[in-house]
Order: sequence, then C-alpha cells, then structure tokens
Amino acid sequence: MEEYIEKILSERGYLYKTEAKVEGLKNKSSLRIDAVILKDEKSISKDILNDNEISCSIELDGQFHFKETSFGNDLKGQLERDGIKNEFSIERKIPLLRVHYEDGLKYDKLEKIVVDFIENVNSKNIDNVITYSECYPEDMRILVSYEEIKEDII
Repeated sequence: MEEYIEKILSERGYLYKTEAKVEGLKNKSSLRIDAVILKDEKSISKDILNDNEISCSIELDGQFHFKETSFGNDLKGQLERDGIKNEFSIERKIPLLRVHYEDGLKYDKLEKIVVDFIENVNSKNIDNVITYSECYPEDMRILVSYEEIKEDII
C-alpha cells in the first residue's frame, strides 16, 4: 500500500511527505504518520513538521492494526499508537484518513479513496475529523464532527 500511496500522491502533483514526524505527536518516542499532505513546499525538507504545515494526513492500517499476525506484532501497543494519532488529529483539527488494508489492495480503489478524501478536504466538504475507508470495522470508528469542536476553532 505504501508504494501505491506515493505513486498516487506523486502522479497527482500533491505536496506530500511520507513517514512524517510531527511536533508533539509521540508516545514513548516520536510517532510517524504514513503520509501527510503539506500546505507549502517549504515544509518538504523539514525533519519535524508543525501541525499548521499539514493540510491532512493518511494512515495505512495493515492487518497488524486489527489482529495478531504471524509476524508477532503487539496489537495492544498498535491500537494505543493508533489512538494517540486519532486524538492528535482531533485536538489539532487535522483531517485524517484511515485506510483499511483490504481497501488498499487494489490501486484503483485506493486511488479513488485517497483523491476523494483530499479533494473533500481542499473544498472543505468534510464533516468528521477522521474519515474511514469502506472496509474499516464500524466498532473501531471514532466519529468526531467539526460541529462538535467548532467552538474550539473560533
């Protein structure tokens, strides 16, 4: 999925950074966001971004975000890190797209999900801080609308 994301963002001409570190996003150490769309090309060369430099972010959630795998992943730790990224996005009002691994298997489907999300963010046609791809389990979704946090924005 990671190669697909880079290809999609590059071919569409988006300013982006993959494996991005953002100031204040950490657990025991800094956490990385799979891909961020930047507001300004000056941010591309920075090692650590400020949240106000980010238009939106994308997390590609592989199997290890949902279940124990044969790779010996730490599911509890992964869910904790995912929760930290969700809360960070909500607190900083940065639109976040979480893509379920099954939605990222086919390039065309992933491209539509990503491009639609970015276009909706750019046109301010987005209701919730976190957007989930189609296959994302309902019981794992956190829906926080911009209306709910509107008073924090003003």
